[in-house]
Amino acid sequence: MLAEPTLWARITITPTQSFPVGLEKVQALLARSGAAPLDICFTRDCSRFEMQACWQHFHRLRSLELAQAIPPFALDCPMPMLETFRVSAATLNVRHAQIPASWAGDGTPRLSRLNLPNFQLPNSNQPLRNVSHFSGSMAGDVDASRLFALLPRLRSLQLSNITQSSRTPQGLVPESLREVSFVSGPTVLSDFSEHIEPYGSRLLQRLAIGETKDFAPILRIFISPHNSTWQMVVCVASVQMFTPRSADERNCLYVVKLDRDSARFAWDSVSNADVTRLTHLDVSLAMLAPLLNAHLTMPHLHRLVIGMTDMSDIQVLQGRRPRLGHTAHLTAPLLRTVKVVAREWAYETDTMHWFETKLPPLLETYIEHEGVLEQLSYAGPVMQYRGRMESPILDRLRSLARELVINGVSISVNAADDDGSASTAVLAPLGL
Repeated sequence: MLAEPTLWARITITPTQSFPVGLEKVQALLARSGAAPLDICFTRDCSRFEMQACWQHFHRLRSLELAQAIPPFALDCPMPMLETFRVSAATLNVRHAQIPASWAGDGTPRLSRLNLPNFQLPNSNQPLRNVSHFSGSMAGDVDASRLFALLPRLRSLQLSNITQSSRTPQGLVPESLREVSFVSGPTVLSDFSEHIEPYGSRLLQRLAIGETKDFAPILRIFISPHNSTWQMVVCVASVQMFTPRSADERNCLYVVKLDRDSARFAWDSVSNADVTRLTHLDVSLAMLAPLLNAHLTMPHLHRLVIGMTDMSDIQVLQGRRPRLGHTAHLTAPLLRTVKVVAREWAYETDTMHWFETKLPPLLETYIEHEGVLEQLSYAGPVMQYRGRMESPILDRLRSLARELVINGVSISVNAADDDGSASTAVLAPLGL
């Protein structure tokens, strides 16, 4: 059993292992792994001797993860088995991670994933034909303008530390591209549209934008080629929430994180035409009042998720954030599901109290929908002093939806307690 080579084919060198110990471990595992495909991971700087020990085994290397960028000549040889190459972002602005020229063409025919900090593309006219996922940082004067020519079958692109002057990918966008994620650098961008414009002719399934002041222009670029329904997540800068990916490949997801100071104005430039085919909306509590104040109509909205996940949302709970205006309203005739999601810690705030007392009047007065909701649910902490939901609260919540769910458990009504008191419901513990 212990002689099986695959048992020794995963080599991980950690900061607790000195260079001599690491070298001894690398040599021993390389010998024991025989001809099995190798997965090598350095979570600390690797020494020249450790890397030299690996050289003669690069032909069977399947994945390589490094804690630092190393000179490209150290990796400049064909790697026919390589599928994943990753350099830790902890080395940001220390040294560019360079893709060796020998990897282009047929040098790495199985390479599919590249995850790099500030990077440098190879000076080669030969593409990396099968790379489908690329993640990198634009810090340190990175030039990514040739990225699409180098990666013609790219499916997912993630770039961070983007500034207004960043040289993001240019030219013909690959037909295969389906997911794009852009996050700004230290200075929040007021408009990402210049960087996003090339993707306006592509049927992207997912677009994620991190830290912007105005998402309406990007929204319009994203939806312009679509005739299908789509989903959206909107939150402030410090947190990002995701709705589950639909099994229907035509269902698109648009994610945006907003600059905290301008988040309350973000909906002002959004029109009804922009959200006609929106089916699922996941919005942080801090963004709910601005949404209702925008007085939008979402004719296909089916599911609304309200998130309580960071300090901006806690400030709303404490009454220190923007309030609803006199004309606040959201028209969503097909709305069937409303869910409130709160982080377990939630600054020890009774988030369930908001669900019980503030959500019902919102649904009754400010959110217009046809008929009774199919489901009303809460996922989050239940304060220790709570054990039951009393009858008046329970009755009001149950009047809003056919099913009431607390932390994944459908709430049932107890007929009456033994002493003849009013009905109550036992609250389930957190079980997200």
